[in-house]
Amino acid sequence: MALVIYGLIRWLWVTPIAEMNGEDKIVDWANVAIVTILAGVIAWGIAILLQRAGKARWWPFIGSTALAISIIGPSYLADGASAVALILLHVAVAVVLIVGMTRVILPVGWWEQSHQASEPSSLPR
Repeated sequence: MALVIYGLIRWLWVTPIAEMNGEDKIVDWANVAIVTILAGVIAWGIAILLQRAGKARWWPFIGSTALAISIIGPSYLADGASAVALILLHVAVAVVLIVGMTRVILPVGWWEQSHQASEPSSLPR
């Protein structure tokens, strides 16, 4: 997914440039692939740890918080169209990971179950 979006970004004649090790460098497909795989492995590990601890419902919150923190990088280390392109890549990968891991670690219908339990009409009489 990230490489497809990277291809679209390059097709639109935007060359993502970010500051790496104190100098501006082009963000190429290898950087995108390596960071996406690393983010996926870390997300998988955190999601599994949350599931084992019985706190899997916290995954969407933790994943979205990680996205917010990760957007600091491109907004600080890139300018203009490069920053927009890199933020778009961050958001796309995060959405896939958050939704994908939520479907893996949480049971189907978890959202409805959690809301039904808090409604007064569902309390036993």
